[in-house]
Amino acid sequence: MKGDFWDYSTEVYRRMKSPWRPSRQETAAMESLVAGWMRQRIDHSAIQMLVLGITPEIVNMVLPDKTTLTVVDNSEAMVRSFGPGDCDHGKHLVQADWVHLPFAPRRFDAIIGDGVFNIFSYPEGYRNFARILSSNLKPGGLFLTRLHAQSEPKENPQDVAALYLSAGITDYHELRYRFITAMQPDICQGVLSSKDIIDSQMVRFGISLPELYRRTGYTPPPEIKNLPVRTGAPPMKATYPTQSEFLDSVRGHFELLDVRYGDHALARQCPIFAFRPVTENKRVSRVHSSESQ
Repeated sequence: MKGDFWDYSTEVYRRMKSPWRPSRQETAAMESLVAGWMRQRIDHSAIQMLVLGITPEIVNMVLPDKTTLTVVDNSEAMVRSFGPGDCDHGKHLVQADWVHLPFAPRRFDAIIGDGVFNIFSYPEGYRNFARILSSNLKPGGLFLTRLHAQSEPKENPQDVAALYLSAGITDYHELRYRFITAMQPDICQGVLSSKDIIDSQMVRFGISLPELYRRTGYTPPPEIKNLPVRTGAPPMKATYPTQSEFLDSVRGHFELLDVRYGDHALARQCPIFAFRPVTENKRVSRVHSSESQ
């Protein structure tokens, strides 16, 4: 394997399963939400849809006829890895930063993204990203996103490790999700999520990594000696809000339409939200209402 940070990250991603990636039932829920939104549309012209990130389960969803899909990912390795097989004809692949989308305002009828908010700081990063996405949607458009949420009540790493050691958790991806979210002190601080940090914390709480791989059948990607870090970038942090914290952060730009859940063990921590953009009149009204309180 090439010794590049994003190449390695892509290999890690390819090995991920639920809850990190959508299950078939979660994908079906997204398809159902899109179909329901379509039935209520007055404009029956072709749909311009933006997908944030090359998530194969979303890129290859069953979508209405005359849907043009534009897929945006900032990682050259992801584009190179998934482009040929998972983003076929009829789908446009663009390498770009999500916070600097290279499109005219109000271009898209719908936007879909999986876990796209969790890379931002809370609450300002969430609010800013919600503003950006809202500005790229047409009035009456649809925004679907699956959130990686914090457990309620919050767990602690020691209890999660103890549950695994007593065979209460048998899936690698479930354990890692629960352990990482448990490590987050609070939503504003987030959690350092690099593999080395998480692995060292697991070992600290008595989890043998070779035994973990043997028990769960997980095969990690080949190790890269002296794996380079992202040049000039701060340590990788993730944020895991509760559902109410997330909804509070996007309220000024989106109106909640529906919420669905999948079928896996942590499905309640991976809600699928359907939103429509708040109109300018409603946004101004909400600002005035909050200022008067």
